Amino acid sequence: MSGAVLNSLNIRLDGPTIGHILEHGEAKILLTDTEFVPVIREALSVSGKDLLVIDIDDTEEDRGERLGSLDYENFLKEGTQDFEWIMPEDEWDAISLNYTSGTTGNPQVLAFGPKGREIANLLVARMYQWQGLRDKDVVHSVYGHGTINGGHYIREAVTHFTNALFISAGTGLETPSERQVSLIRDFGATVLVGFVDYLRKLATVSKDQGWDPGDDMKVRMICGHLGMEDRSQVEKAWGGAKAFDWYGVGDTGSIAGEGPERDGLYVWEDAHFLELLDVENKLTVEPGQSGDMVCTCLYKDDIFPIIRFNTHDVSKEIVGHNDSGMVFKRIAGFLGRSDNMIKLRGINFFPHAVGRILERFEAVSYTHLRAH
Repeated sequence: MSGAVLNSLNIRLDGPTIGHILEHGEAKILLTDTEFVPVIREALSVSGKDLLVIDIDDTEEDRGERLGSLDYENFLKEGTQDFEWIMPEDEWDAISLNYTSGTTGNPQVLAFGPKGREIANLLVARMYQWQGLRDKDVVHSVYGHGTINGGHYIREAVTHFTNALFISAGTGLETPSERQVSLIRDFGATVLVGFVDYLRKLATVSKDQGWDPGDDMKVRMICGHLGMEDRSQVEKAWGGAKAFDWYGVGDTGSIAGEGPERDGLYVWEDAHFLELLDVENKLTVEPGQSGDMVCTCLYKDDIFPIIRFNTHDVSKEIVGHNDSGMVFKRIAGFLGRSDNMIKLRGINFFPHAVGRILERFEAVSYTHLRAH
């Protein structure tokens, strides 16, 4: 509405990485909590940009230092009720920027236009509702809200296209696990969404606090990314809540998800063209054979088109009768990687990237392996 492009920053990133994002994204204004003065000062130095810095006073941590010439409250006072909203002129006007986690180098940009963003939100909301989300549900989300896309578009999906109440808790770094469990209990959360390894941890934290996830909580449904994990473990941890799997990446949004019958992940073929290609020769595999998932987003004809994007995530098509009556084809979900990347708590992690970090330390740079 202001004509600006929103670029959310991840508080877990270091100064040089944030500095790169500020420079690459052509930032003009930076809103920052005074708690993060050290890392933001370094980021500003690295970026080389002369930004308007607006400080947000931290009520819990008084560092007694500000980087900007204006604080948030006074910034709001400079506004006017007569401001005319500025709408995007077309689909090539970006409304938000996100960045990858930058595991192997500088973070890579993900841009979103107005239509593509809302369709991505709608695909998630439609999937949640097909799986069983109801108007009176309370949704507790543990997706992160940094430069990555996850937490932002999950929030938009639920708040824009459902009538459920949304608790945007974020990761354990954003909201400590003990506090998250209290939120789930106090607000009567009925649906949990996010990465199942952390959701399973929250069930353990609940027990440590003396609360039984099955008796003291109202959780009936879990929507996450099961991949190769045992569905029954997270269901048992939350007292029998029903768990649903779905698949997508930051570039594409939701590509496929389970329905009520949980008989495979249905590809949203009205939004994506998904190919399964042989890892070596890049040719289409036969139905039932494993291959790289290569996705073309049919709806992203805007500022950030996605054409034959190789996720390097492996899956296979499920053939035969389905119990839901859905006409879309099915896949088995995430079955592993065709490269050496690891998905750790929703973050893409390349082991070889650790090598470059270890090389900085003389004590480990010359370590040899000896076979016995």
